[in-house]
Formats: sequence, C-alpha cells, structure tokens
Amino acid sequence: MIKSVKASSPGKILLTGGFSVNFGHPAICCAVNPRAYCVMTPRKDSKIRLKSSKRESVTNWSDTFELAEKVSKWNEEHNHHELAALAKTDFFAPQKHILGYFATHVLDKSCDDGLDITISSKIPIASGMGSGGAVATALSQAIYRAFGYKPRLEQVGLLAIQGDVISHGGLASGVDTWTEAMGGFINYTKQNGPIQLKVKGNIPTLIIADTGKRELSGRVVEIVQKNVEENYKFLLFDELGIIAKLMIESNKDNDWEQSGKLLYLSQIIYEKLGVSCEEIEVLVNTMLKAGAYGATLSGKGMGGIVVALAPDEKAGEIIKSVQRLKKVAFKVSVDFEGVKDEII
Repeated sequence: MIKSVKASSPGKILLTGGFSVNFGHPAICCAVNPRAYCVMTPRKDSKIRLKSSKRESVTNWSDTFELAEKVSKWNEEHNHHELAALAKTDFFAPQKHILGYFATHVLDKSCDDGLDITISSKIPIASGMGSGGAVATALSQAIYRAFGYKPRLEQVGLLAIQGDVISHGGLASGVDTWTEAMGGFINYTKQNGPIQLKVKGNIPTLIIADTGKRELSGRVVEIVQKNVEENYKFLLFDELGIIAKLMIESNKDNDWEQSGKLLYLSQIIYEKLGVSCEEIEVLVNTMLKAGAYGATLSGKGMGGIVVALAPDEKAGEIIKSVQRLKKVAFKVSVDFEGVKDEII
C-alpha cells in the first residue's frame, strides 16, 4: 500500500570546484536553507500527476520506463544534445526520469499505483542554489518512503542524480544532490563521492547576492565545453582543483579569511572559463569593497548568484551595498540536517 509522504531537501551553494569536478577535481559545497518540498499521495487510478505551481503534467509508469531507457542510451552515447533538448522541452523530465529509474531498478517495473506529486520550493529557480537538485533529492526520498522503503543516503543520492543528468545536459557530477542529501559542508569528487567536512569554531556569515539573470544549466555546460575545446583551457580545471584542496586545509584550520581569498581566486578562474558576466563581477567587487573576505559566482554562472564569506560585523553593510544596486541580497544559514521526510 502506497503511503502519503512529505519530504524536503535544503539547497546548496558551491564554494569552489565548479565544472572542474566533472574532470576528477574536488568541489567544496555546503547545504543551506531554504528548502524544496515534495508531497506524494496515492491515487485511485494508475496515472501519475506532477504539479509545480501553475505547471502540471499527467503521465504513467510505462512512459517513465521508456524515458529512462532513452536517457540511459543517450548517456552511454554521450549524447548531451538530446539530454539538453529534453530539459528545455519538458519541465518535468527530470522528475519523470527519477520515477522511471526507480521503478526499473528498485521495483523491477512491477508497479501500477497512481500518484499525485506536488513540488514546491523556496529556493530561487536557476539561481545556482541547487533548486533542481533539491527537488530531485526530496522526490527521491519521497518515492522510496511512499513504497515502504527506508533508504540509505547513498540510495537517495544515486536516485536523485538521475534528475540532474537531464537538468545538466548529461554532465551531472552529483555534487548538488549529494550535498543536499547529506547536509553540512561537503568535499566531493567523482572518484570518492561525498565526504562530510568537520568544521571547527563559528562559521562566518554567508551572504547571497542575486544577479537577477538566469541561464539554463545545459546551455552553460555547452559554452564551457566549446570554450575549453577551442581555447585549450584544460589547465584552468587543474587550478580550480588546487584551490579546492587549499580550501579544505583552511577550513581545517578554521581560517575563514583564507577561505574567502580562495573564493575570489575561484572567481578569477571562472572569468577565464567564460562563465562569468558583468552582473556577477559588479556584485563580487561591491561585496569585496564592503568588507567581505571573498566572493565568487556560485553554481553554473552566466548569472545566478554570488556567494560571499564575511565577518559578522560587516554583513549588514555588505547587504546594503548590494541593495543600493537594486539587487537582492540576504544571509543564509548552513543546513546540517540534509534530506528528511514525514509520513502524512
């Protein structure tokens, strides 16, 4: 019997290691509030209804099986174009793929129960705060629990990444979904997976500033691939890897000022990779001038958010300096809970 479940997952901010994580280098992230939510309830028929704000889609298990097979084939062929196109044409494609993957690999396609799935999020969409990954993580937790399983975190993380495979045009590292599933500060590599970092002492203020500009993840991945292939910028990934390793050491020593400087070094590399933009660079410089330890774009770039590490006493002035530019800025807290659920 299908259970009614409500699951939620925090967002995330990337401190360093964006893009280079797909080439074997570490990425440093932390889970932050706000959260995304998934409410899953049984239906009397065999349909699957997905709803998010004003969007709605009705599908069935057979269609999700077919989608999962297509995505698996495209992934094996490294057909990023088809995956990116799917993300653009079907808003619910990541969620449908998660359902199809779960039904295929966990239920062995033995399912005909209908579901109502309602998704909501307080995380700004396409901002770089992992809104898509948080939805995927909450949905993954909910589907396991709805069918009576008590999943391990690694099972939730593996399932959730199936959504990001589509959202990120085939190049999903897993860093978003793993960070959101586990909570806290995460050191992630594709070889070793996620390692939760132990943080000493008080964490300085984390401030988010929003450029108000958005770009699809798949589109940014295409730009990075083209830029790297045409301009031989592979060494920039190595440099981001070095910065990430230095940040791990500075966190061990509780040297947040050093971590802030490493944030800014990351920003310089992102500019060379071609994923920064004028809006990002204005915010970075504004926050630095107002007293931040360091600042960088967070997430895929080409817009989205900037994250800054700052002394507590400077937070107010930094936020005001961003607001004077008619941009949104706010403090976020680190979420150490990760994904969670309740039977309703």
